[in-house]
Amino acid sequence: MFRRLTVKGRDGKPIYAAMVHVKVRSGFGGVKRADLEMGTSSEGRARIEGLPDKARPMTWDIKKKDGEVEKTSEVTQDVSDTCHAVSRGAWV
Repeated sequence: MFRRLTVKGRDGKPIYAAMVHVKVRSGFGGVKRADLEMGTSSEGRARIEGLPDKARPMTWDIKKKDGEVEKTSEVTQDVSDTCHAVSRGAWV
């Protein structure tokens, strides 16, 4: 299974070179683990492959350093419920 995501700012514009980190826990008791990290393209897009069909809820941490300021956001996705992670949270 794979996921595609697009990182956008409050203004709706794509965020280039944002680092996206996710911890994947699956299997009985969450014994199978993977920590994955990727960067976004100039369109704010990233794609990750090899995710399990069934996993515990995943938290996606998104960070972008803009000069001296680091902006962060967090999105939680329950893969048993939906394959779409949606966050309207603002960059802090």
